[in-house]
Amino acid sequence: MPPVVDPWDQLDRLDWDKPIAISETSARSCPVWKGFDNPEEDGLLRIPGSSTTQRYWLDRALEATTNQPMAFMVQSLYEDYPPAGRTFLQEVNNPLAYNAINLWPCSGLYTQDGRAKPEVCSRWREAVQ
Repeated sequence: MPPVVDPWDQLDRLDWDKPIAISETSARSCPVWKGFDNPEEDGLLRIPGSSTTQRYWLDRALEATTNQPMAFMVQSLYEDYPPAGRTFLQEVNNPLAYNAINLWPCSGLYTQDGRAKPEVCSRWREAVQ
């Protein structure tokens, strides 16, 4: 079973004869909180993340560029930024704004302090050479 929901498996099920474009793709190497509006009460949902998940996602995306009619792939982020914490949602009091800020943390090829993530950086370099 894949460590994340895998939309790449669904591409073959589409009966399309045109090229497919996917932009801004990656998976997180750290857990992230997502806010949501609820008429009765706002809430938070914790989305898991790990280096294994990020590597799996990158491998599948690179496979898709080879197996599908895709010309190229763009990695969303070069370097990580930290996720916004749970209390930040209470401060901004806007789940949509919170989620926009918390969209891609821990999704880079490098850590926040500039160190290469061995699980994904070497794989990316391998793919683009």
